[in-house]
Amino acid sequence: MLDVNVKTLFLFLILGNLFIITFFLIYIRLYHSRIRKLNKYVFARSLQTVAWLIFFLQVSDLNPVVMSIGNTFLAVGVALEIYTLLTSTQNFVKLKFTSLLIIGLAYSALYAIVSTNINQRVIIASFFWFLFYGYVWIDFSLRNPRSKLQKIAGWISFMIAILFFNRSLQTYLLKVDLILHSPEYYNVLSGMGLFIVSIAWPLIFILLHKEQDELEILQKDDQIKRKNKQLKKMNVAKDRFFRIISHDLRTPISSMISFLDLIDEDIKSQDFTKIGYYNSLVSQSAKESFDLLDNLLQWSYVQSGKNKVEYKSIVLKELTDHIGLLFQLRLKEKKIQLINKIRANFLITMDRLMLETVLRNLISNAIKFTNPNGTITINAVKKHDKIKIEVLDTGIGISPENIDNLFKLESNYSTEGTSKEKGTGFGLVLCNEFVKKNKGSIEVKSEVGKGSVFSILLPVI
Repeated sequence: MLDVNVKTLFLFLILGNLFIITFFLIYIRLYHSRIRKLNKYVFARSLQTVAWLIFFLQVSDLNPVVMSIGNTFLAVGVALEIYTLLTSTQNFVKLKFTSLLIIGLAYSALYAIVSTNINQRVIIASFFWFLFYGYVWIDFSLRNPRSKLQKIAGWISFMIAILFFNRSLQTYLLKVDLILHSPEYYNVLSGMGLFIVSIAWPLIFILLHKEQDELEILQKDDQIKRKNKQLKKMNVAKDRFFRIISHDLRTPISSMISFLDLIDEDIKSQDFTKIGYYNSLVSQSAKESFDLLDNLLQWSYVQSGKNKVEYKSIVLKELTDHIGLLFQLRLKEKKIQLINKIRANFLITMDRLMLETVLRNLISNAIKFTNPNGTITINAVKKHDKIKIEVLDTGIGISPENIDNLFKLESNYSTEGTSKEKGTGFGLVLCNEFVKKNKGSIEVKSEVGKGSVFSILLPVI
């Protein structure tokens, strides 16, 4: 072993800590992020500086009580420094703080008890330092994921822990009593370990601090990009919303007014031949306008977050039969047969109003795009943990490139029905929103000229 001047070693440690404290104080003034954590690190180093100063002054005249006080300052200072290092990328962690403080205070108490025996003090001090830095190595090793810098810090701690364990073991094996000035008391390896800690820890702490700042900047940048994308989508939805109100809702209402004026004129002239025809057109426009307005109102509730899901047990056949009655006139006009294959006792758990809206829109679309004398079939099956509700039609079908645009509000996809029925495509957007709110999804299979199958997939609740 090499002889080490212990007093000189303590002096270097004091000067090194003062330099680090000064650097951190300047850094805090220039860099206003994470000031609390930086202040904790300065406080930890200040406690260690007080300890090294006490040791420096006590080298020539060893006083066990004063040395025990110095060790308490050192233990608490090291515990706090290690805590700030381990939590440089975290908020307050009670378990880590408590564990490290207990190690430090237990060391201080045990050191004070055996302060009369120099060999035991060296063994205890070295063993507790081994525990401190072993704790750092274990903590960083268990992190997943962890950065390269955290891996480096973990392995530095491992090497320092081994140095102090070696010092504790060698002291235990020595057969002579130690004195403070002896080469064995403070060998070159443990001294080197302290220097590594003194230089490496502040550097690693600052780099971890900067690494976390860069990570947060990237996260905020991603968050801004997501919000911009969301705002863009909302802006497109808003434009579409106003277009529907200004055009798609205004046109049928305007038509109704025109037909009502014609009816009024025919009544005045006592010409009743076309009143029935005009009345049917007004009725159709009114129903289409009502359906569109109802969808718009429900969609606005979804966007505002006010539309809460209320799960209820529903007899599906009763609900689909009720919806079928609503479309009885339209089915009769187009001579379309609606076939309900759902079993009488088939139960489903979902928000009733949302499910009714979804099925009403899907059946309405099926009627719209099915040719006269066609068929629409409703069916439901339960497989394992999924329920599938299907609406099948023998209509005109949808091309593959248009299927992807069916549920996107910004795509503005809409086509005329087989009897020139107008639409906005808005109903399918609402269907998709409602099904998602009930933890489900919608699938579409279609072939041009052969019809479409809209499937609602829901979890069994």
